Amino acid sequence: MPNIYLIFSHKLTPEQERDLRQKLAGVFEGKNLRVFRPSKEYILALKILVSRAERDFEDALLSAKALKAVTEEGLKNVFFSIFPKSYLDERRKLFIREIAATLAKEKKTYENN
Repeated sequence: MPNIYLIFSHKLTPEQERDLRQKLAGVFEGKNLRVFRPSKEYILALKILVSRAERDFEDALLSAKALKAVTEEGLKNVFFSIFPKSYLDERRKLFIREIAATLAKEKKTYENN
C-alpha cells in the first residue's frame, strides 16, 4: 500500500502512518484502491491545524460539541491524538481558546434560559 499523505502534503513516519490508519475507518478496499473515512477526532484536529477563522471556526465548534471536547484541555487532547505537540503553535492555541470560550458562552446562555 502506498504511503498516506496528509492534506498538507507532509510524508508521515511509519509510526505516524500506523497510528493514523488506526484512526481512519476503511470504507472501501479494492485491488488497487483503499478509501478511508476520517474520524470525528481527525476532522476536528485538521480544523485546528489549519485554523482558518472565517472558514473553519463553525465546523470546529460543531465537531467539538459532537465530541464533547468543550474545554481548552479537551480540544488540545483531541489535537494531540492526531498531531505531535510541536504542531501546536500560537495561532492554533488562540483558535482553541476561541472555540472553548465560544462554547463556554453558549453553555452559560443555555443554562440561563
